[in-house]
Amino acid sequence: MNTRTPLVSVVIATYNRPDYLRRALASVVNGNYRNVQIVVADDCGSVANREIAASFDDPRIVCHRHATNVGMAANHIHALRELVSGEFVAILNDDDEWEPSFLSRLTPHLIDDSNVVIAFSDHHVMNEHGRIDPVLSDANTHRWRRDLLAPGTHRPFWRCLLEKTIPIAQASVIRRGAIDWHDFPTATGSAYDQWIGYLACRTGMACYYLPERLTRYRVHENAVTATPSADGATGMILMYDRLLAMPELAHLRSQIERRCGKAHLVRGRLLLQSGQAAQARAELRRAAALAGLTPKLALAYMLAHLPGAFGGRVLRTLGAARGDRQPA
Repeated sequence: MNTRTPLVSVVIATYNRPDYLRRALASVVNGNYRNVQIVVADDCGSVANREIAASFDDPRIVCHRHATNVGMAANHIHALRELVSGEFVAILNDDDEWEPSFLSRLTPHLIDDSNVVIAFSDHHVMNEHGRIDPVLSDANTHRWRRDLLAPGTHRPFWRCLLEKTIPIAQASVIRRGAIDWHDFPTATGSAYDQWIGYLACRTGMACYYLPERLTRYRVHENAVTATPSADGATGMILMYDRLLAMPELAHLRSQIERRCGKAHLVRGRLLLQSGQAAQARAELRRAAALAGLTPKLALAYMLAHLPGAFGGRVLRTLGAARGDRQPA
């Protein structure tokens, strides 16, 4: 096996979660792959973010603070375009953590095979205090079908993209030079990581799956990525529209349409909750055309025809009672 240890740039985008940021940084700093550049991308957060980064007294850590809040997607994209210099890049959410061997276990698969664009692993699920939940971890692995994915190389890997099998933002290492970092739509939102997956698939190169839990995804009430968002749904719709326009994916068209329909449903429900009933009805009609009528869609469409903002209030109440949050 190649003994080369190229530079890996790690992007940790953060806002105001200093305690979690400290733990995320420590998990990279104390990792056993030493040739890293650690970019703390501060989205106009408090001075505590820079103080925490400085407290490590590690020259591998560099900080960039935006003068205004640009949002999660733009913060990540700017860092990946402008601030990193490694041959490979990895993203670590500021509330997640890596096992010490994460980079040393995955990076060699990119070094040894120039046809691999992304190497990824499975991950644990932990609670807000950092305690791993084995039952939830197993359920999460099953939900994203990583228990059914064969170890090793997959080419092409469109099905991995469609099934969201690849945890881009907490358990992947990416070949930086293979990705067109300037091909992001304005409205990417919280789907920026899935868009990176699309850009990786589009290269025609391979992915490599290592079925070990080498990172820890934190579930807590302030987790941004666990909550549906209108901009995230928009980003997914734009990605699915790209996929539907690709003749080589005709055999996956029905699956893509179903998933695009679900994204329209998410956006329609969120528009309804924000009081935009007319726009919500248009989204819900598009969802039905792509994915068919479901009980959830029928309920949303009925509520979208109630007078004033009443339907949105009912939907918000139902969502709060059910809890629309789940790990990635």
